[in-house]
Amino acid sequence: MKLLKFYANQSSNFETFDTVVNLAKDKIHMLIEDIDIDKRPDLAEKYNIPVVPTLMLVDDSDSECGRINGNITVHDVLQLAGATS
Repeated sequence: MKLLKFYANQSSNFETFDTVVNLAKDKIHMLIEDIDIDKRPDLAEKYNIPVVPTLMLVDDSDSECGRINGNITVHDVLQLAGATS
């Protein structure tokens, strides 16, 4: 399992989104991969990412297990990652 963090530099709320993900990072024991959709539009298309920022949980076969986007909390990130119920 890993988290894919999709973003674009022009996204107005990415800085807040990134801060929240980083605050949750210590409690999440999995890889968090940053993906700039301007540099990797192929991945944005593959995972059907219509808005950024988006955080997606994928399994070992790269199948989506869940996603959240926009305004998020640390609890949202932990819940997506399975670190809380």
